[in-house]
Amino acid sequence: MKRRSLACILLIAVFIVPSFLVAADKVTQETERGKALFKTQCQVCHINKLEGDQPSAYTRQFHPADFSDPDAWKDLDKREIRNVAKKGRGAMPAQKQLKPAEIEAIAQYLVKTYQP
Repeated sequence: MKRRSLACILLIAVFIVPSFLVAADKVTQETERGKALFKTQCQVCHINKLEGDQPSAYTRQFHPADFSDPDAWKDLDKREIRNVAKKGRGAMPAQKQLKPAEIEAIAQYLVKTYQP
């Protein structure tokens, strides 16, 4: 019985824990990629007051979501972010220059960083 417990512990330590660490590293890399994409593709319109961004004339006129505002997340989730980026809504056009993987990275960054 003791050998079986030790074998299970070794199995977890050698195989399972490293796989979780690799998965966590991939999520971190994808989030960082999303952050970089957001800053170059989205932040010009979508200010984030927590980041110290200041409103522009565009922002004052069209009121795009400030993802650092908890109220912006009332009816928003990762799926909705992807949908709006792909199809557009209101003053925001579809983001056709972005690949699906890039949209996914941006959505992941926003959810992980700002969703309350």
